[in-house]
Amino acid sequence: MCYAGGGIQPYAIPGADLDPDGVISAANSLSTGGGSVRDAGADVVGKWRGLGAHYEAPESGQLFTVMDPVETNARTFGDAVQQVATVLKAYAEEIRPIKASLDAVRRDAYAFRDKIASNSE
Repeated sequence: MCYAGGGIQPYAIPGADLDPDGVISAANSLSTGGGSVRDAGADVVGKWRGLGAHYEAPESGQLFTVMDPVETNARTFGDAVQQVATVLKAYAEEIRPIKASLDAVRRDAYAFRDKIASNSE
């Protein structure tokens, strides 16, 4: 509650803990991680397929295709993580002006309380 006990409580005005830069930093880390997962999945499957030049057996066809879903799933997951990062970055930019407005209201509320306190003396 921003108003209690007969006066404005500036500390209760929300938004002080909003951290757009922190959200962007976390989103960048997520994006990097998503790309790493996608690339690692493709790399593992590529190396797995390379074994075909050195391994021959009746089941080799089945053995080399068993890893195909890894590449697809790693790509899907990595892309999804990067989409989440994109949305988080957009969120951070949306809250940036809101945080600035709430910070200004909080500063004004403190100034108002100080002015009232100095006038009552």
